[in-house]
Amino acid sequence: MQPPSWGEVAYLTVTAVNNIGAFLQWGQPKDVLLPFSEQHFRPDAGKRVLVMLYSDDQGRPVATMKLDRF
Repeated sequence: MQPPSWGEVAYLTVTAVNNIGAFLQWGQPKDVLLPFSEQHFRPDAGKRVLVMLYSDDQGRPVATMKLDRF
């Protein structure tokens, strides 16, 4: 799987959910965070979700389900 680039929309698989959000497999060694504030619903581990990747204020990769903002 080729990792999606910033600004691209892709279906990614949820690997884990914890108290800060969900983590998604995106083809890099470290999973990308989908914070609760960027979710329309709470996905379960193993499910695929449609997200867009962007970088936060500190330059870290983050995913969002709120595609209408971009």
